[in-house]
Amino acid sequence: MSDAELVLEPEPDIGEGQPAVLTGSGLLQGGRCRACAAHSFPRAYVCHRCHASDIEIIELPADGTLYSWTTVHISPAFETPYTLGYVDLLPDLRVFAQVLVTDERLACNLPVTVRTTQQSPTGWAFVEKEGELS
Repeated sequence: MSDAELVLEPEPDIGEGQPAVLTGSGLLQGGRCRACAAHSFPRAYVCHRCHASDIEIIELPADGTLYSWTTVHISPAFETPYTLGYVDLLPDLRVFAQVLVTDERLACNLPVTVRTTQQSPTGWAFVEKEGELS
């Protein structure tokens, strides 16, 4: 076979089409590298820290703290306004997701927890943790 006849076909990403999911107990499913214990969300197929490929599926904690946020006012895809934020779940894991908290309550270091909801296109979002003072 000559080089002119050789056709390379792209291989699909093994993570493609697998959205972040909640486990049966309502927690986010993530990954932890068996070589260096780095966490990922969604589950990575190659560790971002040590480049190992042995990543186990784990349940991530439900509770975290809001690191930062922004409110989207113009979107061609979703009803606006909506809030997106970075939530620290573990010391080495910051998750980007929808945050369902009123504007008056939004604050850095706000305790939040993951919940299923029909208000989010993903079926889950972070909400203010009940009983917590900010």
